[in-house]
Amino acid sequence: MNLNAASTAELVANYIGALGTLSAVLVALFLQVFLVSRQRPELRVTLSDEIDDEDVHLLEGDNSFEYYLRVKVWAQPKRRAANRVQGFLLRVTRPEEAGDTSTRRVPDGTLRWAGATLTEQVDIAPGTWRRLDILRYRCVRDSGKSILTPAMNRPATRTQWPPSMRYQLTDTGTYTLDFVVSCDEAIPTFWRLTFHLGAGDAKSPADLASAVKNPRIERIHGLHLS
Repeated sequence: MNLNAASTAELVANYIGALGTLSAVLVALFLQVFLVSRQRPELRVTLSDEIDDEDVHLLEGDNSFEYYLRVKVWAQPKRRAANRVQGFLLRVTRPEEAGDTSTRRVPDGTLRWAGATLTEQVDIAPGTWRRLDILRYRCVRDSGKSILTPAMNRPATRTQWPPSMRYQLTDTGTYTLDFVVSCDEAIPTFWRLTFHLGAGDAKSPADLASAVKNPRIERIHGLHLS
């Protein structure tokens, strides 16, 4: 083999060695990213409108009775625990029949975890869930007035709910509530609750439940807020 041929062969060998090293580095990096992604917490949301499943919760007291609509926020199994999970209301869209609702736009804010007053964040172990309150419907017996609102996390300085008429959902028709759930390390997921509010007097918690018709939940992508 002459000198030029030997030099060419050595150069090709060096290129092949460099490409092999680069390929090994890229494979290692890709594998690392893949493994991290596979272990990252992931949240999903489910809803059942069957009272026996307890996503619909009815309460009755001496002076009032209430209805809560709740969703289950799940931490996917075989992943890391979902820490500092939070539900945040983004937007409420009132029925088209309500006309101009610009002065009654519901402010965004954190939603309330069931059974955890004033708690904005919770930890959820892999394969388990916590309930997040979405709607609160309350009727005071003496007044006979029923008030439906998003189940916002009540600030500690507030003694009454809702703090503003803007929170009250009074028009009959179809509503949508857009919200997001997020936690440390996870990619936030966006969700939409749709339901129809019917008219009628309420004399029991069951009457409140029957007024919130056909609630359903769906995951949404590419949410744009105006």
